[in-house]
Amino acid sequence: MKSSTCIVVFVAILSMVYIACNSDEKYKDLCKEMTECNTFESQTDCMQSFGVLVLSDECTDLMYESECTDHNSNYPSYRDTCFPECSPDEKYCENNKIYYCKNGHLSVYDCYRVCRYSQEDLGSYSGSCGAYGPNGEVSDEGAVCWCEAQ
Repeated sequence: MKSSTCIVVFVAILSMVYIACNSDEKYKDLCKEMTECNTFESQTDCMQSFGVLVLSDECTDLMYESECTDHNSNYPSYRDTCFPECSPDEKYCENNKIYYCKNGHLSVYDCYRVCRYSQEDLGSYSGSCGAYGPNGEVSDEGAVCWCEAQ
């Protein structure tokens, strides 16, 4: 019985790794395109800005279909699909994600990727999201993803 439990756990871990890698590839491809459009100066800059977001397949499909002029406009055609309207302006954590409503549009940040990309693959998510860190730290910015250096 114990060996089948280990197999199930191992399969679940491999599935999570596969999902994480697939998700990263989608963002890396999108950032390659956006860097070629000069929307971002580098792949690293793009991954720190877009690679940390939770974007629907519909959103990324629209982004892939867009031209450089659309990516570089103040209001790209995919804006409302990718960043739905919200009210009131607020920032909070839920399920290892930060939900940030600002200027009437919602951005959702994945804490695992925030920590990985903000520290150039040298950080990992502590499992703590909010105004207070796992060791009693207090954020001046309200809700944040608390990262650990590797």
